Amino acid sequence: MEHNPRGGSPQRGIMLRRWNIPEKKELPKLHLSELRTWAGSTAYYPAGNLVASSSKDADKIGAIFTVPKLEETVTLKEDQARGASFRGFSPDGKRILVAIGSAESPEVRVFDTSNGQRLAAHKLDASNSKVNPTHVRSAEFSPNGKMIVIGTINPIKIYVLTADLSATLLTLELGLFPDCLKFTPDNEMVAIKNGRNSIEMYSIKTKEAVKTFDGNPEGANGWCFSPDGAWIAIGSGGHPDDKGKTSPGKVRVFEVKTGKLVAELE
Repeated sequence: MEHNPRGGSPQRGIMLRRWNIPEKKELPKLHLSELRTWAGSTAYYPAGNLVASSSKDADKIGAIFTVPKLEETVTLKEDQARGASFRGFSPDGKRILVAIGSAESPEVRVFDTSNGQRLAAHKLDASNSKVNPTHVRSAEFSPNGKMIVIGTINPIKIYVLTADLSATLLTLELGLFPDCLKFTPDNEMVAIKNGRNSIEMYSIKTKEAVKTFDGNPEGANGWCFSPDGAWIAIGSGGHPDDKGKTSPGKVRVFEVKTGKLVAELE
């Protein structure tokens, strides 16, 4: 689980909570206040042995720590690092993705986790940032580690880039905040929100929508695929309906191949 607050000022004392899902047991909490960092963003390596936490210093993006002892292994220092946020590790843990929010030069950068050296950088569209800075709302590596998907606001855009940030494979402008973006497990498509209640899967190769999952009247919030790609789970709820009442939270599971709803959880 990762903590990445939006809006307001991140506070010291934030903790990272983790669970052992097979045993249905919560693991010891990681108190990020002990890292003496800003804790504005964190990234947790799925293998469970690393966590990255951002810094409040203008010339320091943050550092990577071991889990659970929180011993610093490498520091990421860069010029123009203010507004930096960690966005996730590569599947093998050898790289980490960092977003730089800025009115002048917003970009994403990839670093080597073994030594903190920058491997690549890619400048983002800042055409609307004169009023409000361009911000990365979501970003992650593909399952094979060869691509990165990025969603920004000001302007609202979605990019699929090669992992070395040298080439753009797909660009979309759909008008909705890209708060959740997910690659399919086969690395061929990306699932995005295109409507309050629907999730669409876009082919990276053809750049076209190939499948839509509707039927989330409470408003789709987040989604993920099963490891084999056979199912997609979509979480919804928490939005006001036509009468101003908050919609209940629900999770719906669809069969990806047919689009059939197979389960509904409350």
